[in-house]
Amino acid sequence: MSTVPVVVTARNAAGLTTTRNSVINVTDSTSWPSLANRPQWTNTGGGGTLTWTGPLAGSPSTANDVQQSRVLTPSGSVSSSADGQIIEGLNINGSVNITHKNVTVRRCYIHSSGEFNFMINGVARDNIVIEDNFLAGDVNGVASYYGISNAPNLFGANLTIRRNAIRGCDNCVGSDFRDGLIIDNLFYASKAFTTAGHVDLIEVYTQQAALPLALTIRHNTFDCTGPARGSWAAGLNVGALGRIDNIVVDNNRWINASGKQFGLTYSFSSAQGGSNGQVRITTTNNGIRNTNAFWGLSGGLTRITVAGDSGNFIMASDTATSGAPWDGNGKIH
Repeated sequence: MSTVPVVVTARNAAGLTTTRNSVINVTDSTSWPSLANRPQWTNTGGGGTLTWTGPLAGSPSTANDVQQSRVLTPSGSVSSSADGQIIEGLNINGSVNITHKNVTVRRCYIHSSGEFNFMINGVARDNIVIEDNFLAGDVNGVASYYGISNAPNLFGANLTIRRNAIRGCDNCVGSDFRDGLIIDNLFYASKAFTTAGHVDLIEVYTQQAALPLALTIRHNTFDCTGPARGSWAAGLNVGALGRIDNIVVDNNRWINASGKQFGLTYSFSSAQGGSNGQVRITTTNNGIRNTNAFWGLSGGLTRITVAGDSGNFIMASDTATSGAPWDGNGKIH
């Protein structure tokens, strides 16, 4: 892993500051998503300042990712107004509602204004990109129900959720997926929005058996720190209300699950439709630390197919990038 020198540029008219640092290629396990390299907000007056690490122009991470910051503009809730719109640079007290395709939400601080809130909602249009945002669901003392949601519809095709930090939600992302990429995010400090609620950092469901699903969940940190909540709680909960095909879970970090919390659960039932609750999921090269259990089943599973299960390892520390094979063979089953 190489480094680059530190160079700081002046703040431009848009309030953007660039700091080149030693955070390189955040899509490999040598630099797990963390508070140090995912978006965070500082109260510097006005709309405050957001700091994040990523490419200067956004898009996928590269070896030239740099730390950047910008002054934000205070805002209430926002709705998209046109296809192809870019929503950026805002301190949003409320939510973002997306009703158009090809919309990008980036470089914003979004915080909940109340319980049962959806901080980014309506993500049912195609080609939505959500990147380099800090979503805080609990700044007003209660948790948001979802950080990023598609209620009441399926997520649109070709969804990208990249390099965000999402905290204080009953569910950080969920739930009825089609296809897309969830990569380089930090999910942490979960919080149930009711005393009876349960917490899933990502909740994956599909309700249409004939709908093809191609979802990749890669190089995220699932920090499950906190007390157990409800009868089920998970870093990643995959539940089949129909047939689920082609989910790739690769090179993620699960840390600090305890009590009734699990790193990864699968919940399928033939009574829920589809092909007897069948799933095809690939789990490879994931690091696992301090979990009570990594695999759980519920809902009357009658059939399951797991393809490509290898390389998963036990982390000796929260930052370890290798370790002893999970369950002695590197498989999660």
